[in-house]
Amino acid sequence: SEVDLVFGLLAAGISTKELTVETLFESRSGVYTRPSHPLAMRRSVSAADLAGSTWIMLDSGAFQQVFTAWFHDAGLPAPRQQMTTNSLAFLRHAVLELGHLTVLPDELVQPDVRERRLVRLNADTPAGRTRAGVVYRKDALETFT
Repeated sequence: SEVDLVFGLLAAGISTKELTVETLFESRSGVYTRPSHPLAMRRSVSAADLAGSTWIMLDSGAFQQVFTAWFHDAGLPAPRQQMTTNSLAFLRHAVLELGHLTVLPDELVQPDVRERRLVRLNADTPAGRTRAGVVYRKDALETFT
């Protein structure tokens, strides 16, 4: 069976003659954790510090690809992921409970930051910009309603 339309996170470089890719929105993200995490008190956090930490991450293939490539481009191994999920709500909850690192959209966690339940690390962010949108086959456009 063929898929005519996909909505979700978009990997960088999706492009073929048969597909149209439309970005619906972009989100800025940061590295977040609980205030009790050892890196939370650091004035600056390096890529090596991030690589040596345990993460809870989105399991989206597009997101994982960008995340892993960011560490490899810095000459570092991708960090260990304690768990992955496809739910941003569960991801946020798991970080609040377990205190590992994660990448979350800034807008989503502003209440947690204001209440000091989560802190944004002063670090470059793997997958710091995420795009969501639609990908569809050009010849399937007339079948959409």
